[in-house]
Amino acid sequence: MPKVLIVDDEVSYRELLKNVFIEQGYDVRIASGSKDAMAIAPTFSPDVLIVDWMLSDEHDGSAVAACCRELNPALGVVFVSGYPNYRLQAAADVDAAFAWLSKPFHLDEVVSVVRSFCNYAARTDNH
Repeated sequence: MPKVLIVDDEVSYRELLKNVFIEQGYDVRIASGSKDAMAIAPTFSPDVLIVDWMLSDEHDGSAVAACCRELNPALGVVFVSGYPNYRLQAAADVDAAFAWLSKPFHLDEVVSVVRSFCNYAARTDNH
């Protein structure tokens, strides 16, 4: 069962995504900010990270992704932001994000992105 870590300082997005991915059969953990995420990641070891680019605590989503990627170099990263712009998206590309989604997004869209990553990861693990 793929593991998904959801990091968002907006409770509504965090809880909604948690419920959607649990219903889809994923093992899910949530964090309200970077410090929580960085504490959860070492013991949870997520396959996919869904992280808000602009968190309201010490670090941004890029720092969370870097921390998680140290634990799992094959980590799939999905950055989300309510304030997307070209500079942020270019920085996410440098950080090897798997996907970038602008808030508000359709739930089907984020589920499809995560499912695609998990399917790709499973195919590459078998080869």
